Amino acid sequence: NPKDFRPTLGKAIVLKEQGKTDEAKTLFDQATELAPPNYKDQINQLASEAPKPAATPAASPKPGVSPSPEGALPKP
Repeated sequence: NPKDFRPTLGKAIVLKEQGKTDEAKTLFDQATELAPPNYKDQINQLASEAPKPAATPAASPKPGVSPSPEGALPKP
C-alpha cells in the first residue's frame, strides 16, 4: 500500500543505523507526511535520535578455560 508509512519508516531506521543519514532523513520526511497525526511526533523523535552504536560480538570462551571464577585465577 503506497499510503502506508510503516515500510518507509522501517527503511529509514535501517539506513540511519547504517550511517546513511541523508537517505534516512528523506525517508523519515516521507514517513512523516504519510503517517496519521498521532504517529508524527514519534517519527520525528526517531529521526532526531543519534544512531545506536553497532553491537560488538561477545567474546567467546577460550578452550580449556573454566568459566568459573576459580578457573580464572592463576594457580599458585
